[in-house]
Amino acid sequence: MIIPAHNEAGRIERTLKEYAEVFADGEIIVVLNNCTDDTAHALRNVTAACLRAVEITDPIGKGGAVRAGFMLARAPLVGFVDADGSTSAAEMRRLFGLLAHADAAIGSRWMPGASLDPPQPLIRRVASRVFNLLARSLTRLPFSDTQCGAKAFRADALARVLPAVETANFAFDVDLLAALARLGARIVEVPIAWRDRSTSRLRVVRQSLRMAGALARLAMKRSRLHWAVPYFDRIVPTRPLTLHELRAVASNGVILRTIEQDEL
Repeated sequence: MIIPAHNEAGRIERTLKEYAEVFADGEIIVVLNNCTDDTAHALRNVTAACLRAVEITDPIGKGGAVRAGFMLARAPLVGFVDADGSTSAAEMRRLFGLLAHADAAIGSRWMPGASLDPPQPLIRRVASRVFNLLARSLTRLPFSDTQCGAKAFRADALARVLPAVETANFAFDVDLLAALARLGARIVEVPIAWRDRSTSRLRVVRQSLRMAGALARLAMKRSRLHWAVPYFDRIVPTRPLTLHELRAVASNGVILRTIEQDEL
């Protein structure tokens, strides 16, 4: 399990205790991304042998933090989840079970059978639906919810696509799913129980604009206009990270809990 975290001191301890109990037979890797609060201190309050952690001081975005976690993971099945505890550990365990017959399993808050408790604020619902429509239009992905923070993958499928994934912000999910789809990976989407955390730090308007920019860049990169991507990056700085750049940044990370791997 990969858990990216940016200034989650008030919520991550509860999440980690729940996940450490359900995933005691696996490994939980927390990637602290440019934290300026006491998130690192909160980790010390969780005593679990399955917990590992690395702190990266450079801002690499949620997508960069998840990708850094993927690089550290050693298990044949790998997933990621938000640090706020919106997805229960039991729900994530259910997603992992679907990988017996799929390369990726993703949760959806919008499919029939999904539950949101409490319902998201209207502005978030509108932003989510608009972004989903845009993502489906530009990538032809069929999924109802590319942004749900609950996804599980077979590690061998991830290894085939990660070098091509560059998105580092919250649109990272679309980049990853599109890369898997292009290689013919089997991706299943299922309804999920979602515990909406009203204190989410995602700034809807600002992040939506950044994500839209990342989608536009992704579409351009896969089109005949790929040659114009460097010029696009000068105008719309979406801060992508290639695999080489991510390794260079993450190699400066501080290991807070032992990760038995020589290097990122």
